[in-house]
Amino acid sequence: MSSFVGQQLGSNQERPLTPPEEELRSLRARKLSYREIMDSNMVGILVWHVDGRILEANDAVLQLTGYSRNDLESGRIDWQRMTPPEYAERERQAFRELEETGSCIPFEKEYIRKNGSRVQVLLGGSFFHGQRDEGICFILDNSERKRSERVRRTAELEQANADLLAQVREKEQAQTALRRSEARMRRLMDQSTMPTEIFSPDGHLTQVNKAWERLMGLTLADVREYSLWFDKQLADLGIVDLFRRALDGEAVATPEIPYVISRGIYAGQRRWQSGLMYPIKDEATGAVEEVVVMHQDVTDRKLAEENLQREEHYLRKLLQLQEDDRKLVSCEIHDGFLQDVTAAQLLLDTALPGLAQAAPAAQRLIERASELIRKGMREARQLIGDLRPPLIDDCGLVEAIRGLIAEERGRSGIQIQFFERVNFTRLDSILEGGLFRIVQESLSNAKRHSGSDVVEIWLQQVEHMLRLTVRDEGRGFDPQKVPDDRFGLAGIRRRAQIFGGEATIESYLGEGTTVRVEVPLLPADPSATPAG
Repeated sequence: MSSFVGQQLGSNQERPLTPPEEELRSLRARKLSYREIMDSNMVGILVWHVDGRILEANDAVLQLTGYSRNDLESGRIDWQRMTPPEYAERERQAFRELEETGSCIPFEKEYIRKNGSRVQVLLGGSFFHGQRDEGICFILDNSERKRSERVRRTAELEQANADLLAQVREKEQAQTALRRSEARMRRLMDQSTMPTEIFSPDGHLTQVNKAWERLMGLTLADVREYSLWFDKQLADLGIVDLFRRALDGEAVATPEIPYVISRGIYAGQRRWQSGLMYPIKDEATGAVEEVVVMHQDVTDRKLAEENLQREEHYLRKLLQLQEDDRKLVSCEIHDGFLQDVTAAQLLLDTALPGLAQAAPAAQRLIERASELIRKGMREARQLIGDLRPPLIDDCGLVEAIRGLIAEERGRSGIQIQFFERVNFTRLDSILEGGLFRIVQESLSNAKRHSGSDVVEIWLQQVEHMLRLTVRDEGRGFDPQKVPDDRFGLAGIRRRAQIFGGEATIESYLGEGTTVRVEVPLLPADPSATPAG
């Protein structure tokens, strides 16, 4: 009996594999290759099933989503339940791409962590070869707060790649093993969402990944004759010098640069990029064999910054026009209406002594008219001061603030102390007007709302910055409870932003209010001419 069983076992072992068994063996071999990449934890990698199950995931994925290895092994992780409803259509689109091409273009979405919070991710994936129900997915944390860690993670990824390559060279000397390693590296590069290119020491490109092709609109075949050493644009931007440092064995972070693509479908487009150059060295000799360059496209952020600068320039022009209009109206009131009213008052003052014998009623009317004219003169002078105090144009910001303080002391009786420590004589006309308005608004708020008898104003020049502080000792308020229709404080902040600075308002109930403004110092333009 035992002899018969042995013969049967021997017969079973020698039986040729059926096609399904052969396919299963091939599948297991491929999954074993994926396992080596997954265990490296260089990026988040998971194996998924179309029904929502996550069949396997590395520690990077578990850390990102907050699940444990036990959750995974017990089947409590489902990528469909982890996906918020608003991303369902994008998931369907990704599956359509998978059905058509076998892989999907990396896209942004959110996952719901185990604790209920959300995390932004960037992911791409593909079906396993020959399958349409299981595949592999590569995941990167795309949260805004993780942006500062991205360069560090990239460096760790490159170090891990270099270590992996060194281990392969040490353990696998045969040419077949080396080819497998290169194929594995190629798959990893193609799945990476960061545009990556590999240079030889002579400056020629030896490899690029799909993300790089999408960014540049080129393929490796399009740039076979290209050499970084002869790229004048990169030389002018200082990148060639950084490449020399990488060839000397140094990992180099590249600054943000505007690179104009010179060929391909995106020829003429400017793309802002930053990244990392990492040398790949021969373990035995230490010589640099290749330089890996990983890019980060920051064009959208740079364009947003440029748009903001254009907006601020436009607002400064509007402020200039507004100040010019104020100055023109102030001059017209002063040289027209106020002069005529003053002349009329002088005539009345001259005529009144000769009207001593006039009827009492007529005399009272004339005196009333004289009183109204004087009131109109005071209001006209006040209006001129509110529009554009002549002291700003004649003597500058410091004297204009002193004049404003003198007027406020006379009107309200508030004790105002002014301390200035500056070296400039005159500033840019718009900046002088803007800072004067901030002081004017701050004094008005203190007079109307604080109930304080004392106000301090500090104007200090610190190198290339100008600091303005207005402090009262009044009742204070809660800045978070200021109604939206109160534009005074918002106007102070906006004026500071227009001049490239910032304003902070600190106030506590019973402890007074402090307005602090800091702006870059803009000297007067000697070529500027007064409006009007």
